[in-house]
Formats: sequence, structure tokens, C-alpha cells
Amino acid sequence: MVRISPAGAVAPYPVDLGVDLWAIACVGAREAWAVGEGGTVLRTQDAGARWEPQDAGITGDLYAVAVSEGAGVVFAGGDDGVIWAPFAGSFTRIQNWTYGTVVALAAPADEPWAYAATLAGEVVRVHADGPVDPRFGAGIELSGVATDATGDVVVVVGAAGMVLLSHDAGASFEMVETGIATDLWAVTTLAGDGAFLAVGDRGRLVRYDGFIVDVLSVFDPTEDLRAIHMRADGMGQIVGHEGIVHVTGDGGRTWRTVLAGNDVHLEGVDDFHAAPHG
Repeated sequence: MVRISPAGAVAPYPVDLGVDLWAIACVGAREAWAVGEGGTVLRTQDAGARWEPQDAGITGDLYAVAVSEGAGVVFAGGDDGVIWAPFAGSFTRIQNWTYGTVVALAAPADEPWAYAATLAGEVVRVHADGPVDPRFGAGIELSGVATDATGDVVVVVGAAGMVLLSHDAGASFEMVETGIATDLWAVTTLAGDGAFLAVGDRGRLVRYDGFIVDVLSVFDPTEDLRAIHMRADGMGQIVGHEGIVHVTGDGGRTWRTVLAGNDVHLEGVDDFHAAPHG
């Protein structure tokens, strides 16, 4: 796990557990959760100076984590389904999970629920108090999900360039034709009705403004991009295999590249921030 400064300087966090970490979610300027192999959950409350292990109550790998800042809830998901906890409490496992391995999670700003995307191609809404609400069966492997602050706009990406978009909190989805066949791994929403950025294999960066899809040729086609994060003020990051990090300050119009080290595969990204995510 590495820290990237606004200037692009890269430094490791003081974490050496001997396990793979797969995802991270930050709350405010000091708090974050990271999840990974064997049910690993780490929490920091001092902007990463110290990371404390948390009892997840499961042993399966965790591939995804999301927080609802306003509701004070964190969700994590993986081989054993979904677990959740209040920020200051213990994790509880969502019971009767039958939708397969969770590969991505996204939560709105103020609601105690999250969208889960699964390897089996299911989009499911999970609630902190227990109910599970299946929303859509994509019929293809999924790898990323994002939602806006309200939870009304949902974007899901997956194998063979697939993108699904909902404007009604997942009640219905429409296909967004990208014209590519490479896998997309992650997506983030942008300001605008249904606008998003998605990344994937072969350096793919897909931008949709709500009307037009652009497949942008801005990165090396040898790069495998795995995660993207974008703030409302235009600051954002893309990370991937072999230590690749791309940083933007203008909403993704231009990018600057830094390297975290060729022996590092980066699978998730988020940032500490003074205000809630927009």
C-alpha cells in the first residue's frame, strides 16, 4: 500500500502483513478502511500513520470496500458475500447471500446501503439492516460499480467492454455501447446525468458525458488499469499493474504519470479529503 502526495511523490504506508490488499475507501481527512486476502480489514484514524486490524468475522478474500459517510456505515465484500459495520462498531455478515463473489461496491453519500457487483454478473443492493435487493442480472462477469451521491445513478462495468447505466437507482439498466472488446475493471461517476469515466486493460480510458462515448488513447496500450477515483473538484487518480499511477487535476482532461515501483500491482485507490465526496 502506497501514499501518493498531491505533487506526485510516492511513499509506502507502514503496513507489512504479508497479504494482498485489494481495495481502499477513505472518510474525511484521516479515516480509511483497506481490505484484502483472508478476510483482512485494516482501519486507520490518523491518515495512514497506523493501520489497525479489524475482526471481519469471515476468512474469505475481500475484494471491495465502500463507505456511506453521511450514514456512518462501511461495507466490504468478497468470496463470502458482504459484511458491514458502523464506523465505530463491529462487522456483521449479510445473511443468505446467494449471488456469488462480490468484486465491487459503491455507496451513496448519506444512505445506509450499497450496490454490489458480482463475478456472476449480478447487481445487488445491500442494506446495513439486513435486506438484500437484487437489481439486475447482467449475464456477464462484472468488475466495477459506481454511484453518484444520491444513489440514483448507477454505472456497472465488466468483461468485453460492457457498460450498464441506470438513472433510477438500479430499477432498470441500459447498455452504453463502447465499441471495444477489452475488459473494463473500474468506473467513477462524473458531474452530469449519467456521465462517467471507466478504465481497463490495454490502457483503455472510456469517457461518457451523458450523450457521447469517447474511447481516449491517452495511455500506453501495454498498461492494465485497475482502479479510478475522481473528486468533485477535478482531482483524480488511476492506478494499475506494474506500479502505474496517473494523476489529474482537471477532471480527467489531462493526466500526469508517476510510478510506484514496477514490482507493485495497485488494485484500488481513494483519497483523504477535507469534505465529503461529491
